[in-house]
Amino acid sequence: MEEQIFLVRVSCMTYNQASYIEDAMDGFCKQETVFPFVCVIIDDASTDGEQGVIHRYLEDNFDFQASVSYDQETDYGQVAFAPHKTNRNCYFAVILLKENHYQQKKSKYPYFKRWYRTKYVALCEGDDYWIDPMKLQKQVEFLENHEDYGFVGTNIIVNKRGILQKEPPVFSRGVTEGDFLLVGDAFGDAIGGPVARTVSLLYKSDLIRPFAKFVKGDILLESILAKQSNYACYQEYASVYRMGVGVSSSQNDLDRAIRYNDYIASSRKTQNQLFPTDCNFPIEELEDRGDYLRLIYSIRKMKWKEAIQYKSQIKSKVYRKKNYSRFLHGPFSCAVLWIALKLKHHE
Repeated sequence: MEEQIFLVRVSCMTYNQASYIEDAMDGFCKQETVFPFVCVIIDDASTDGEQGVIHRYLEDNFDFQASVSYDQETDYGQVAFAPHKTNRNCYFAVILLKENHYQQKKSKYPYFKRWYRTKYVALCEGDDYWIDPMKLQKQVEFLENHEDYGFVGTNIIVNKRGILQKEPPVFSRGVTEGDFLLVGDAFGDAIGGPVARTVSLLYKSDLIRPFAKFVKGDILLESILAKQSNYACYQEYASVYRMGVGVSSSQNDLDRAIRYNDYIASSRKTQNQLFPTDCNFPIEELEDRGDYLRLIYSIRKMKWKEAIQYKSQIKSKVYRKKNYSRFLHGPFSCAVLWIALKLKHHE
């Protein structure tokens, strides 16, 4: 079988995004490039019919008569690879998993390692999408011509339940060169949080490979990139970030707060490890905030033993002095605090 060489890998991880995944795939297929690129789409055993949507899209738009194409079942899922019928630089590699790997904490890397060694990586989750057909071409051209730059984003449109609005650019500083704003050193900004939305990002993969085991989320990805290279932004509104949909949007505010705090605490701990001269985040307080949120959750569920356990794990003064820590001593106080929670939103 002929081996394909790709300049760019588009990474698209998706789960239960049947209503949105076609927009993402349309954005990939409309990219006008002078180089071949592969879109690796991994569906994590969706239960909303998304795998059927992806399969029909492949049948309608991709050439499975080509010599490089295949569609086969494996022990872990259905795997398909084919070029687009008309955009011959666009290839899809689709893995429809049989079991949810996120819930089982299993890596998806073994399934796309065949396409791992591309020079560039672009990211787009299954509920986001691209609207500029020149996005990949422009970003790759820029990085090919600017050796000291390692990652680029784009301006963003936010799609909040069908209402589209341009997001203010992250940076006003920098030098304009053609379609790009050359920000330069963005490490000081990136350690605080992402400087580019994930849907807009394209980066040089060599910068990340030595740190692959550390990259869990956009904060770590972009701070690692920014430590080693400069950042620029393609100033067209090329990417759409869909807000208020997906798994996290279906959770209540407390669930989301706990998950987000755990993510931030884990990211900050790794940043302290990777960048000891630049980062000294108060991990104890971040972890205590997570335990404090879980304490509130336990009170809300009237599980006082769990609440006491989380209280005992809190070390920092700031969280030991908060109301739901200070006044929690046993089942009676748990009941009183439960009433207080009914009367007031959690802190």
